[in-house]
Amino acid sequence: MDKVRARLSAGTGRLEVEADPLGQYAFRRDWISLKGSPAQMVLMDVVGDSMEPEIRHGDMALIDQSQTEVIGGALYAVGVEDTVYVKRVDRLPGKLCLTSINPVYKPIEIDMHGDLAETVRIIGHVIWWCREAN
Repeated sequence: MDKVRARLSAGTGRLEVEADPLGQYAFRRDWISLKGSPAQMVLMDVVGDSMEPEIRHGDMALIDQSQTEVIGGALYAVGVEDTVYVKRVDRLPGKLCLTSINPVYKPIEIDMHGDLAETVRIIGHVIWWCREAN
């Protein structure tokens, strides 16, 4: 599995969306095939604290880019303009709601008929994350 330079913002946003590979990580083929489309999966680092305590700053998340159909309340990598976020995503009438786990952060509601609508893209479903022990 490729790990890319792009980072998932778990906070106010981060402008680093390069897809250049940084390295490769191994996963069991049978497990990863059950989770989705391995050829469409990519690893990204998480930056920020908006998804704590579940996902922490410095964690690495596995994104399946073939899974872009929103399942309410699931975790997704979402691009808004030039920023890639990791958030819980819900569809509301005419809106997309990006919610953090950390209650300090307010939900981001995007009017899907407004100016930002054309810049929003569901990059993929977060299917796994990990962190290194201190």
